[in-house]
Amino acid sequence: MSQPRDTQNSRHFVRRSGAFLIWYLVPSLIALSALGYVFSALVLHVNPPVVPVVGTSMLPTLHTGDLVILERAVPTSLKVGDIVAVHVPTSDRSTYNLPANVVHRIAKIEHTKVGLVFITKGDNNSGNDVFQSQPSNIAGKLRYDVSGVGFGLLFIQSREGEILLGALVLVGLVYFLFSLIDERRSYAERTMLTLQAVLEETE
Repeated sequence: MSQPRDTQNSRHFVRRSGAFLIWYLVPSLIALSALGYVFSALVLHVNPPVVPVVGTSMLPTLHTGDLVILERAVPTSLKVGDIVAVHVPTSDRSTYNLPANVVHRIAKIEHTKVGLVFITKGDNNSGNDVFQSQPSNIAGKLRYDVSGVGFGLLFIQSREGEILLGALVLVGLVYFLFSLIDERRSYAERTMLTLQAVLEETE
């Protein structure tokens, strides 16, 4: 028994909408984000271009979940008081449970035999950071920050976020496979109806 045309149209609309979301909208957003990241890293010399704030070390200036937008930082133009994002050395990350990037204020600049060395400090911390940063460790200088927008990025970077993204990809693939099967079944039903109509006319 054939399904009502309204039901078939509704199912067709849902399939088309899901296919558009999975195969066009989401990949487009991912591609634009990737292009923006590459543009910022290569052309503007900012890598990463944005950093979410973690913890309370920069209170009251910055709060957890704020998204810091960076601009290129020329080491020789940096001065004490500038807020910068620095890459934390791998050894210090594991030892002190620090994130890959920290947004702190420059507390002191030293001229050493190996060049400039930046000592940073969180506004809410009693002492300077346990690590020192060379110019190559400076990711960028704070341009402006957006309150609360960084929570999404923090979630994506978390273990739970990785699991959710993996689940979404899996659900998308399953949905696509079922859409293909449903489309084939609908095509077979239409073909059978056409054959029946032809047979009836022939008889």
